[in-house]
Amino acid sequence: MSAMRAYTRELRESAVGLVLSEGLSIRKADEDLGMPHHPLLGWVRAARRSRRKPVQKGQPRTKADAEARVRELEAEVRNLMLERDFLRTRRWSQPITATPD
Repeated sequence: MSAMRAYTRELRESAVGLVLSEGLSIRKADEDLGMPHHPLLGWVRAARRSRRKPVQKGQPRTKADAEARVRELEAEVRNLMLERDFLRTRRWSQPITATPD
């Protein structure tokens, strides 16, 4: 079994910087640094996760946001009702064709 290697914080940050800031592939960066692929892959994934914006759930921040959301939902309900009504009238207005016995 191989022993686990300890990497300094500076090495981690510079390796992740090569991939994220300079656009190097993970393979190219780990070859340039002379290190295994998997540690760098994990560091880059963790850095990308930490940079994501959190998904906002729950209450809207302002009254204007809440009103805009209500308008969007009301428009969606209107469209769905129109589709429903169209399908209802379409189904009953189609002529009935006799099938030969």
